[in-house]
Amino acid sequence: MVLKKILSGVLGLSLLLGGTNFAFAKDGTTSLDSIKKKYTNATVEKVTEDIITISGEDTEKIVAELLEKYKEEGEKELISNTSNNGGITTLGASICTKECSDAFRYDQKDSKNVYATSMSQVQGYHWNNGKVHWTSVAGSGIGKWTGSGTAQWIKIDQKLAYSGVAVSISWPAGFSVTSDSKVATYNGEKRYGTNVHAVTFNNCSASSWISLGKATLDTTTTVRSPQGYDYRTTAVATID
Repeated sequence: MVLKKILSGVLGLSLLLGGTNFAFAKDGTTSLDSIKKKYTNATVEKVTEDIITISGEDTEKIVAELLEKYKEEGEKELISNTSNNGGITTLGASICTKECSDAFRYDQKDSKNVYATSMSQVQGYHWNNGKVHWTSVAGSGIGKWTGSGTAQWIKIDQKLAYSGVAVSISWPAGFSVTSDSKVATYNGEKRYGTNVHAVTFNNCSASSWISLGKATLDTTTTVRSPQGYDYRTTAVATID
């Protein structure tokens, strides 16, 4: 594979992208203020550097835009690291641009429990240049109440996990890591008076010299109906 030769000689181990905050690009295209101005029928809040919550009518549009921005910023970072490291040729940069797109992985799963719906979305770039990498990993969980009236509250919890051996992981700020170090969880807060609520995160990466397989995001939505009944559903999305 041409890309593998290019990356092995040029990048070395520089593909592990810890600490880059793709949610808020330098050009301001995905700043919190710009999102709020563009989508007035939603409440958008920054929970941590890597977690954003959205509630209201425009929730799904905002989530879609954020995930697309995370993808674009992640690819730009990979291409920039390649083209500016070691004087790579124009042809080499062109090949890398194509392969960056080919390395992108995305999955979406839905689950329903009567009037409660849960959606889980996860994405990232999967590389193997001697050392296996997941970079620019981002995801979202969306919960909906589809029954009559307005839900009392919606709560979204997430679990992000990697399979592999001797895995080194950079988790999104706000996730709690379990004892086995390959699973992290985010316990969301209840959002009141809305029928659609979402959590998005970015800035996750992982690598291993031995093996690194699937990345899995479990999104569990709990909805309390107007009548006081709880509906819980889990959607599991996986990329490899």
